[in-house]
Amino acid sequence: MRLCLWINIAFVRLSIQFQTSVSFHNRRVTFSMSDLRETLSAADAFLFKEEAMTPIFCKPKLLPLKTITLQKLDDMQKEARNRARIEEVIKLVPPDPVPSTEAKADIWTAED
Repeated sequence: MRLCLWINIAFVRLSIQFQTSVSFHNRRVTFSMSDLRETLSAADAFLFKEEAMTPIFCKPKLLPLKTITLQKLDDMQKEARNRARIEEVIKLVPPDPVPSTEAKADIWTAED
């Protein structure tokens, strides 16, 4: 009970007055500021612990270089480039001459 009372008192804001009262389990306790004593001094406290930094090796996480969406976009761009190249080649090649519709061939021959 004494420990619980001390913990409760430690968390209650103490007024600057000399007499302070605290409720604990529906009981009112009155004490003076001179009754409070310091239980931990700076010499008794463990402030921090120094430790050396050491690397921690974890399992590497492999990330894809390209996501599925980027791969699909790249494929679409390649197909568009290929179609554009084919159209350029088709424009450069002259079209075949249109065959004549005449049934009789007009052949020139030299007369002897």
